[in-house]
Amino acid sequence: METTGIQQPPDFRDQFAPTAPSAGLPWRLSLAAVVLFALSLFIYAGLRFGYRTYLEKQEERLTASIEGLAAQVSSEDQEQFVTLYSQIVNLKTVLDQHRFAANIFPPLEREVVSGVVFTSADFDAATRKLRLDGTAASLEGLAVQVAEFGKTPEVETVTVDKVSISGTGANFSISLAFKSSSLARPIAF
Repeated sequence: METTGIQQPPDFRDQFAPTAPSAGLPWRLSLAAVVLFALSLFIYAGLRFGYRTYLEKQEERLTASIEGLAAQVSSEDQEQFVTLYSQIVNLKTVLDQHRFAANIFPPLEREVVSGVVFTSADFDAATRKLRLDGTAASLEGLAVQVAEFGKTPEVETVTVDKVSISGTGANFSISLAFKSSSLARPIAF
């Protein structure tokens, strides 16, 4: 009896029969590893014995050149140069840390509101704070002045220390804290 359309399952022994081992891949992989190892040894030997010798000769040549230049300059001139260089480095360090207090006035002058008069100013460079005493024609004028100082990019904080009303005007004392970046470099006038 013949069955049409039905396929027979493959033979169980054919599925698990051992296949012939492939000998080409491990041999090629071993050859590539040996070639890379030989290339690495060649590069190492070239750097160790060729380039190192070249660098040592260059070092000797430069050392001799430096010693020749040092012999041309007297020890007194060398000491003077070292002293001058030290002074320049110290001056640069001091100027980099110096606070330029003159930077506080131009931004504030642009923001002064009419009707406000400053009678005294006291600046503390260590804390970057400016204390201003003055009079204002009205409390509204003082409030506008404080708001204008608060908008100034160089000012970090504005604090109203005291206010006393006298007649139609007001006497006041305010403190402005400046950003450290605004005092770091001198501004061009």
